[in-house]
Amino acid sequence: MNIEQGLVSNEYVDITSILPNSFNENDIEKLLKSETSIKELIKSSGGELISNTFIISKELQEKINQKLNKICEECAEKVKHKYRYKPIG
Repeated sequence: MNIEQGLVSNEYVDITSILPNSFNENDIEKLLKSETSIKELIKSSGGELISNTFIISKELQEKINQKLNKICEECAEKVKHKYRYKPIG
């Protein structure tokens, strides 16, 4: 899968899987910093670079954020109910 395909299908792309094995994380970081065409492709395709090797679609990122927010809210409610002040007597 290439970068455009991954972003169009609202998935993520592990850049290490589409580059030669000889590229390490430092090489990838240098490549992404120096090649503005890659940055423009990511941005124009609705993606975002996370860490040094993963590109994620903004839609997938939003879905993940919503799910994590829901989980946090559920946990907060459980804690709130567990430690709620209870009068003695």
